[in-house]
Amino acid sequence: MEKVKEDIRVSIVTVSYNSEKTVGRTIESVLGQTYKNIEYIIVDGASKDGTMDVVEGYRDDFGDRLKVISEPDDGIYYAMNKGIGLATGELIGIINSDDHYEPEAVAHMVEALHKERAAAEGGIGTDSKESVEGAADPGVDMAEACDDMSASALSDEGVNDLESNRQAVCDNDERYIFYGKTGFYRDGELLRVSMSDADKLEEKMISHPSCFVTRGVYETIGVFDTRYTSVADYDFMLRCYRSGIVRFVPVHEHIANFALGGMSSTSKAYLDLLRLQANYGKISKMEAAVAAWKARLAIRFEKAGFKPIKLHRTDPSADGSDE
Repeated sequence: MEKVKEDIRVSIVTVSYNSEKTVGRTIESVLGQTYKNIEYIIVDGASKDGTMDVVEGYRDDFGDRLKVISEPDDGIYYAMNKGIGLATGELIGIINSDDHYEPEAVAHMVEALHKERAAAEGGIGTDSKESVEGAADPGVDMAEACDDMSASALSDEGVNDLESNRQAVCDNDERYIFYGKTGFYRDGELLRVSMSDADKLEEKMISHPSCFVTRGVYETIGVFDTRYTSVADYDFMLRCYRSGIVRFVPVHEHIANFALGGMSSTSKAYLDLLRLQANYGKISKMEAAVAAWKARLAIRFEKAGFKPIKLHRTDPSADGSDE
């Protein structure tokens, strides 16, 4: 691709814990980006292996573009929220310590933001996906939209309160989520490269590693709800989708690569997904209770040393597409 103007500061956040075997590849994929106006934030949960030794080995390569924190936390989404809080970029990407970017990932996303800005200035439509009917309508009543957010805006656990969200609508009207294609790996083997459609978010998650989010989205919608331990990213996307004020913009390029078989594939993650589905009215309380009983039974089997029981596909690979 042609060189992209480097006038947009991009923040990339990586959260890690005991990732000495994989974090190097993640860091290398950020270091190797063709787009260089990047600040890199690594939030480590006080790893007990050699993760921090690997991280410290890259300080000279990044210079003052690297921020590192290593301290105990309460889970992956607490760490992500911490990283978002430290970010100064206009565009924020999150890549976990066992995943990695393609070399032109950031350049593609910045180019997409440039196009959206140009379209907004010229009043020209783009390939954006409106979150709900009328979301991109310049005549939408933003105050009314903010009032409608009350059902999903949370007051604690690191999520912005409603009044902050309402004010942010006026302060920052640039609310985009850019999402692209993801390569799915298992045991080092690339299985496929695919991309989900944000229009189907009510049914399934888009691939989080391939998403870049403008600062205005976090300032308006809030960050990750840490009451979820495995699916807070899906909850965040659903809040954005249902808000009516966030535009999902597809970028038809290979952006990131995701390692299958992690936290999102466990029975505990499925239990978390059931809670989310019940909270959003996707399943009844009875359905959730029965499925949760099965999930807890599966967890007991796992604790006893048996192979994890695959009750449901909760990871981003469940998109089923093959672009």
